[in-house]
Amino acid sequence: MANALPKHVGYIIDGNRRWAKMHGIPTYEGHLAGYNAIQEVVRATIDAGVEYVSAYIFSTENWKRSEEEVGKLMGLVLKLLTSDLHIFEENNVKLKILGSRDNVSEKILKAIDDAEARTANNTRGTLAICFNYGGQQEIADAVKMIIQSGVGKEEITPGLIAENL
Repeated sequence: MANALPKHVGYIIDGNRRWAKMHGIPTYEGHLAGYNAIQEVVRATIDAGVEYVSAYIFSTENWKRSEEEVGKLMGLVLKLLTSDLHIFEENNVKLKILGSRDNVSEKILKAIDDAEARTANNTRGTLAICFNYGGQQEIADAVKMIIQSGVGKEEITPGLIAENL
């Protein structure tokens, strides 16, 4: 099947600061350009018939950036979840936010819950936003769940960790 579409496509949002620097514009303008570009790419991917799209937009490592930059990135996240939510509703796309809720403001957590609820019944495709997401954090969280379940240390295997990711 030469023309078969993948069921799931993932995008890692990276390089916005480098792009801005290369073009002699402020960092935020690079983030905004990336924000606009990923909207177009996600829409085209779903229009092509891909059922699931993931976008890795903010890793746990991004908290180490300047307070100003993190604040502006959080502003873009809030824009996505509130004033731009109509885009998902109009295109019948379900929105899921994946990642840790640690360190995330109550305002954004509420916006996440509201956006997911408002798009829960959409059926054309699903956009999974990987936000405040980190591989090492996910492993740590999985091990914590295993320990909380009462499993002994001898029973912890790579397979058991994978089951809890």
